[in-house]
Amino acid sequence: MSESERMNIASVLLKSISKESDVVSQEEWDEAWEKELKKRIKEMESGEDPGVPLEVIWEDLRKLTDK
Repeated sequence: MSESERMNIASVLLKSISKESDVVSQEEWDEAWEKELKKRIKEMESGEDPGVPLEVIWEDLRKLTDK
C-alpha cells in the first residue's frame, strides 16, 4: 500500500474514534480492551466467529477512503 493510501486509512480510523473515549481513564480503557480481545479470541477459537478475510477488510477500507 502506498503511503497516501495508508494515511487515508489512518485518517478514517482516527475520525471513527468517539470523543467519548476521552471520558474514561487509561486503566478503564485497557481493561475494556483486554476483556473484548479475550472474548474475540474465544469466539474465533471456538469457531463461533470465523472472522473476515484480510482481502475483504482492505476492500472495505479502500471504499471508505474513496468517499
